[in-house]
Amino acid sequence: MAINKDKVIFGALICVIIILILIAIKISGNSEVYPQYEDGVTIEVINESQVKIPYLKFSLGQPGDQTYESLGSIDGLDTNKSSKIYVPEIVEDVSDLSLYIHYKDANDKWVLVSPFFMPTVNPGKVVAVITIKEVTESGHLIYIYEGYNGWKKVGPYKNDLSLIDYVE
Repeated sequence: MAINKDKVIFGALICVIIILILIAIKISGNSEVYPQYEDGVTIEVINESQVKIPYLKFSLGQPGDQTYESLGSIDGLDTNKSSKIYVPEIVEDVSDLSLYIHYKDANDKWVLVSPFFMPTVNPGKVVAVITIKEVTESGHLIYIYEGYNGWKKVGPYKNDLSLIDYVE
């Protein structure tokens, strides 16, 4: 039985068209998830704890790599207040990025936590809504996080204090 070259080319063309349509649907779907936020990276932090949060820094990086792309910081967040950081696009053009929060604990040591993992290369839209519920005596943040990681909705989840890393 001979394979018709025209049928193979036509079949391959149909497959490519279907893949392009699926990619277009995925990209256009970004605006439907968290429509109140623009494409790009938006981090909203809400302080529901009983203390002022002195300083939070946000960055992107790959797990295990100590090089981070800075997204911005929040310098002082009062109780029952919120603040947003918006970055129009991600500079890092790699997959497997994580969102990191850097803050100092009660012993003035830098803490590094990662609530979000982004499995896609250069996601068009990332939304992180972080609600700080409590600050422990040791200065660790207890928070609920949810949002959109460029691929799917995330959370709401409560952070795990056993996953805290310290950095220099």
